[in-house]
Amino acid sequence: MLGFDEELITLKLENIIPVKKLTTDVEKTDKFKQIIASAKEVGIIEPTAVTPDKSKKGSYILLDGHLRVEAMK
Repeated sequence: MLGFDEELITLKLENIIPVKKLTTDVEKTDKFKQIIASAKEVGIIEPTAVTPDKSKKGSYILLDGHLRVEAMK
C-alpha cells in the first residue's frame, strides 16, 4: 500500500501552505545556497510533498520541501 499518489501535480506557490516558518537567515545557509545553485543548473528535481487542505479548496499543505519552495519564490 502506498502512502502517497504516484501522480505529480503542478501547483501555484500561493496555493502551498507551509507547516513551519523558516527563519530570516535561511537564505544564508549552505543548504539553501546549494538548492538555489542546483535549481539554476538543472531545475528542481526532487518534488515537494503536499496534501490537500480540506478546509480550503485548491490549497495544499506543505509536508516536505520547505527550503525548495522558498528557493522557488
